[in-house]
Amino acid sequence: MNHARTRQIGDGALAELPSNRVIAATVRYARAEMPWLVELMDRLGVSVADSFRFQFLAERLRNERERMGLTVKDAAIRSKIPQYRINEAETCAGGVVDLRFFARYVAFLGAEARVGEWCRAYPWLARSSGVAGVLKQGTKPVRPAQS
Repeated sequence: MNHARTRQIGDGALAELPSNRVIAATVRYARAEMPWLVELMDRLGVSVADSFRFQFLAERLRNERERMGLTVKDAAIRSKIPQYRINEAETCAGGVVDLRFFARYVAFLGAEARVGEWCRAYPWLARSSGVAGVLKQGTKPVRPAQS
């Protein structure tokens, strides 16, 4: 799969997000190689393309947590967010996450810039999923305790 065609968002310090053309190519590949999965997603009304887009958001959150040297369990303890909610945020399975916990987790990680870049890359999806509203809520950050 060729990921060479990506668009860089922001100052370039953060990872690039795939363009819509790359997402479309990925969906075509999935339809050819995993038709059963794509058919199931279609039946459930889950957009294959948007699922890929959400995976890039989830990856950014996971990378931020790992950059901080935290396991999911550590992050849960320090943020007082249940582990299963952190797992939801870091998988964004079909874009289904509890936005209250998602907002708290983004603030805990200090990942507002990363989420903002994703929102600017996919504004229609950010609005329809409620992720764009997370940045507007002004959730008070909860920073991890220093060990």
